[in-house]
Amino acid sequence: MKSTDAAWSISCRSTYEWASGGEVQYFWTCNSGGNGEYLDGGKTYWLHLPPDVPVRVFWSVVVYDSTVRPRDGEPQAILSAYSSTPNADGSVDLYFGPNPPPGNSRNWIRTEKGSNWVPYLRCYSPLADAAEHAWEPGDIVEVETTTKVQ
Repeated sequence: MKSTDAAWSISCRSTYEWASGGEVQYFWTCNSGGNGEYLDGGKTYWLHLPPDVPVRVFWSVVVYDSTVRPRDGEPQAILSAYSSTPNADGSVDLYFGPNPPPGNSRNWIRTEKGSNWVPYLRCYSPLADAAEHAWEPGDIVEVETTTKVQ
């Protein structure tokens, strides 16, 4: 495994109409790996979300092609608090790549070989720990496709 040393950035949107009547929504996004290049759709990556994602409504991770702005196109794939399987401690390990890693297909988002991608971690109605940066997602780490990270 090697860390991409990717820097997550956070942005805030003051309202979203469809879910909770105008509450705050936070997005964490990671536009590139540590080398300044986009994340490669032909490689496999791992993202560890620490326990207790600080949200009142729900969280999701959405993957977009790097050439498409989120408002302009549909996401490639989505995982959420409802569709992923947490670890015993409440943390969640997510995988991104062209093929599911052995034993982890439920927490896998497919990426397209030959394209680059950008993840968005969306937090709907975030709690204070998100706003104060007391909770943050882990680094996105490139893994060998035969590796099962836990």
